[in-house]
Amino acid sequence: MSKLLSHFDTVNQALLFSHFRVLVEYCSFIFWEDSMSKSKSLTGALPDHELRKRNIQVRSASLHKECGIGPASIDIPCGDEFYRLPGVMQPVKGELIGDLVHRWGRLHSNSAPLEVGITYAVPLGSVSLPDNLYGYYNPKSSSGRTDVQCRVIADSVARYDTVRPEGKYGGYHGATWLLITPNSFPIVPPDNTSLVQLRVFNRDTRFDQKTLAREWKKSPLAYHGDNLKKPFRLEEFEMSDNDGTVLFTADLEGEDGLVGYCAKKTTEVLDLRLERQFKIEDFFTPVSSKNEELLFAPGQFYLLQTEQAVFVPSYLAAELVAMDERIFEGRSHYAGFIDPGFWARITLEIRCAGMLLRKGQPIARVRFERLTSNALVPYNAGVHHYKKNTFASKHFVI
Repeated sequence: MSKLLSHFDTVNQALLFSHFRVLVEYCSFIFWEDSMSKSKSLTGALPDHELRKRNIQVRSASLHKECGIGPASIDIPCGDEFYRLPGVMQPVKGELIGDLVHRWGRLHSNSAPLEVGITYAVPLGSVSLPDNLYGYYNPKSSSGRTDVQCRVIADSVARYDTVRPEGKYGGYHGATWLLITPNSFPIVPPDNTSLVQLRVFNRDTRFDQKTLAREWKKSPLAYHGDNLKKPFRLEEFEMSDNDGTVLFTADLEGEDGLVGYCAKKTTEVLDLRLERQFKIEDFFTPVSSKNEELLFAPGQFYLLQTEQAVFVPSYLAAELVAMDERIFEGRSHYAGFIDPGFWARITLEIRCAGMLLRKGQPIARVRFERLTSNALVPYNAGVHHYKKNTFASKHFVI
């Protein structure tokens, strides 16, 4: 009975703290709205209500589902006509993606899964932005956690994941295509959900070190794992690039010895159209650490979690960006965008040449940026309770 009462006390404390956080952020929202209403120019990434109001035209090639608007991004389902390519590609100025795909690609049968190690191109749709806006794409967690690499290419843009004409501030108008490469197991691509999302900006508001320190004093942006009452002080991060980013470490203690998963080399087909239908052990092997150390096998794909929980207020967004190769040589993410309102540990999608990871070594780099105004419907629909992450994508039962 005493254990049960103790459990209820813990739950009640967590709920009380959660409601307190909501109240604090609501007050921050009022202050922010009041201060920003006095500003003539709202700059940054566009939140949900701005994405609806602005003269932004994003059309999906999907016959099954239209685009959807998230807290600070647009989800874009892809079409259903896949072309097998000899490798990834980019256009040069003046080239149309459709011409390149039909020149180099071969139509793939819709009844066959997408093979491991093969790159496919599929129409994503079209984008039309006014001259003062530009955009970048990020893969969604449904692709990143299943080791499916997704890159967007656009007509006449010689960069991945970019809708911004070279040499211009903004004003892209043209077609977009999605490049898909399954890296661990064959997949059936989704016809009802998005693999990528588009973020739209009117100015770069990514934090420098001074802005990061100032914002952290207003509201801590990281917490000690599952300890909801213990925010991280910025000075507690032992390493820093001093460029406005924050270096997170991996949780190598885990829960009941489990610190993550490693993808299997299997011929089992993962159907991305289905949710909660697959046993994770059919596609991944549980991973444990020894003395809070973990040896990565070369070229293998791992899912881990950060030791710290990130908290993103509704007037900010965040992104996992590439690590400095002098600290960590490899990839620690594919799906890197973190919505306003998100409060949880970050799932890491890791592939490297092989290394021994030890407790306290930085493995993830987070950059924050300002929105033009608060997201009206932040992550978790405005209920900023702590979300306990579960490593795997929505397709798996754990």
